[in-house]
Amino acid sequence: MPVPVEREFKPNYFTPQDFAFYDTESGEVVSHDGLRMLLAGDVMILSLQQALEGFAGDASAEILYDIGFDWGQRHFANTDRFIFENYGFHPNVPDTPLSGYAFLCDRGTAASGWGRFFLVEENGLIYVHLHNSCYAMTVGRIGRPACHLYAGLFAGIFSAASETELACIEVICYSMGADFCRFLLGSREQIDAAAFWLESGMTYESLSEAIP
Repeated sequence: MPVPVEREFKPNYFTPQDFAFYDTESGEVVSHDGLRMLLAGDVMILSLQQALEGFAGDASAEILYDIGFDWGQRHFANTDRFIFENYGFHPNVPDTPLSGYAFLCDRGTAASGWGRFFLVEENGLIYVHLHNSCYAMTVGRIGRPACHLYAGLFAGIFSAASETELACIEVICYSMGADFCRFLLGSREQIDAAAFWLESGMTYESLSEAIP
């Protein structure tokens, strides 16, 4: 295990070595902003997913979403502090584009192994594109959305950043054969409508015609 060393911090990007620090005496892994981290492999992620599904059944998706939402709120608070300390502004002010905040927030998720995400506007709707989802790539091609934790994460992050109550749903997933995962971000009414139409067999490409 590497020994922590003093290094110049670069706030505009992360590498794993800049993002996490290892204490060989205590056995702790700590992020650059002082948060305790856990290193988990594919087997652990898959085991946790299967155990939760076995215990809660269909409710496991909602449980993971709620956990992700709480994580997103906490992640925003930590990232907000980090951005203010290094860039001199708070990203939740009305004139700060969410895409700019997403860019800064994405640095940490990428360095810690959670993948890369980007905000994309298509036909009046806001989508989050997630590449290299650790959940989807671990469970494999199961033919259904797997990233409920991420959906909650994005809802929590951007609800806090926009100071608006938002919800999120995964509309296409790597586990369904796609190249990357795509999430719809919007109001609760929009997300409930999207869930209805997707369950009715509509493809995500047609959602803009059905969702106001």
